[in-house]
Amino acid sequence: MRISLGELRKSLQGKRYLISSFSYKNLVIFCDGCLTFVYGFVNNNGLAEYSRSVKVILSPRIPDHVEISSMSAILDGSLVVLSSADSLFIVRVSADLIYHAENICDVPRMTIDYVSFMCASDRTCEGYGSNSYGFFKSIVSFDCIVLSDECPTVIAIDTEGEMYSTVINISSNSPPLTRPLIPPTNLPCDPIDIRIIDHPANDVFSVFAILSASSSVSFVIAVPDESYNYSLFLEEHLQLSPSSYWRLCASDFESTILVANESVVLHLDLSPWIEDFCATMTESGKGTGASRSRRETIARELMSMSAENEKGAARHNRAQDRAVGLICKATNPRECTTMFIASSQNPPLATAFLKQKIVLQSTERDLAQVSAEQRSIVSEKALNAILARKETLRPIGPASSRQQLFKNLTEFFVSAQKNQVVLCAALEMSKDRIEVLMKLATQLSEKQNALNQRLLQVFRQNAAIKDRNELLRADVTKTLSRVDKVSSRLWDHQKLSADELKLLGKLKEYRAK
Repeated sequence: MRISLGELRKSLQGKRYLISSFSYKNLVIFCDGCLTFVYGFVNNNGLAEYSRSVKVILSPRIPDHVEISSMSAILDGSLVVLSSADSLFIVRVSADLIYHAENICDVPRMTIDYVSFMCASDRTCEGYGSNSYGFFKSIVSFDCIVLSDECPTVIAIDTEGEMYSTVINISSNSPPLTRPLIPPTNLPCDPIDIRIIDHPANDVFSVFAILSASSSVSFVIAVPDESYNYSLFLEEHLQLSPSSYWRLCASDFESTILVANESVVLHLDLSPWIEDFCATMTESGKGTGASRSRRETIARELMSMSAENEKGAARHNRAQDRAVGLICKATNPRECTTMFIASSQNPPLATAFLKQKIVLQSTERDLAQVSAEQRSIVSEKALNAILARKETLRPIGPASSRQQLFKNLTEFFVSAQKNQVVLCAALEMSKDRIEVLMKLATQLSEKQNALNQRLLQVFRQNAAIKDRNELLRADVTKTLSRVDKVSSRLWDHQKLSADELKLLGKLKEYRAK
């Protein structure tokens, strides 16, 4: 029996609450010091329903004077983190509530230290006390790139827009390898959040969404090389309406991300220009690439709530996830629905349903061909795709007026500047590629030298063995002659035993050979 979401809304009416999600389809709500887990969402002709809910009373309870401002749950739901201005509470959830929980670590497996990168070389960092007045950089957000056959990579960004990548080798005890990344030009210097966007071509390139304090979202393409280093390029920059409460919200669906504030939840669909970028890379690899204009991100307004009614909610529900997306079953078995739930006040738990095509079949097929046939030259294709963005410089022709001449000159130098940025990016990527190839050539040369030394050593050992065989042959000949003399004398004086006769026969056999 399914229950209408209206019953749950009544219990939250006029109260402060926070929301998060886990396992892509379950919801967790924090309200009145308790956690409520909601399972089995169903889209019944546009009405949200769920199969069951479980209310968990925390013991010991959170102190009354602590105001929880943020909540997040890890992917499998085994841990829920509640944070306030000066406190952090971690709740371990029973396996009976999440159906499955494993690999729970009480201590961190690895620690990533960014101090050596963010502190000046002429001074030492003395802990958090040296950062009291905000004169030094600090990490504001991070996310993780996880591929099936590679080591996970943590991407972090600090208060000044500097980015860092850390490769974590889980199969060994080696320390994490951290290196700074060169941020793209025109990237805002006041970031507050970063998210990795999942898409069909994750194994070829990654896409970052960076939210800045100036209410803008930047999408950055990260192309990896053979040594897990990334070349970053700014693909698109979206300016949102001014608001101090914009948050990037987790989305478990390909090529999409949610952006929410106190009154609006936006669904950003990046699949158009991601598909165009993949097509450009494929055409460049086949030698048929041509300059084309890419489509832009599609922004959909999923929910719009009254700003007056949500001002109080914005002060109390400033959680990391102002909205979450869940995989939702539909009463029609042929349909697949995505349900979005917002942390709203009037009504609580505002919902919206979205039907969209989230799989790019042609792109996946082309990328599968690239992976199977031309994976070794992916970086070269990415370079060709970057160069394809270069614009054609039009000649400055005669103008009818000074204003027209000034406009023509402006357009010419703007195009020249864009081409200069593209060429600089391509040059940087070419330098990285050349450095990698030189390192590979050096490694191959070292391996060849080691192989030659090994072969020479084997040849010398073979020659030494041959010399020893010749010496042994001479010693065996002398031994056999002495045995002949001894045996002839013994034969004349006494008879040999059966064992001695067998030994004598074997000696004669060996001598005959």
